[in-house]
Amino acid sequence: VQGLLSTQDFIVDSSQADISAKGSVHLVTMMADLRAVFKLPAGAVGGSFGDYFADEDGRPTVEAAIKGPLSDPTITPDLSRAAKKATEDLLKKGLEQGQKALEKFFKKK
Repeated sequence: VQGLLSTQDFIVDSSQADISAKGSVHLVTMMADLRAVFKLPAGAVGGSFGDYFADEDGRPTVEAAIKGPLSDPTITPDLSRAAKKATEDLLKKGLEQGQKALEKFFKKK
């Protein structure tokens, strides 16, 4: 397709964030169809939020789809990894509390 910019390895590497993207931008219409990964430095986001979004290196990481006109794109973050981590954490804590409650109940008898 004429006027189509495609990339599989667009990378921005900086001290503030690392961004990698793949996809395309139509240069005539300036319409984007990209998938991007945004990585912040480890420790940039604290608390549970930071834990849920951290990658294996401890860096808060969000994947997102970027679609539409570059002047006003729609950015849709993929929260599935963070939601999975949050769910696993809540289930683990719930099981631990349930186990403690059962142990306490049976020790009383």
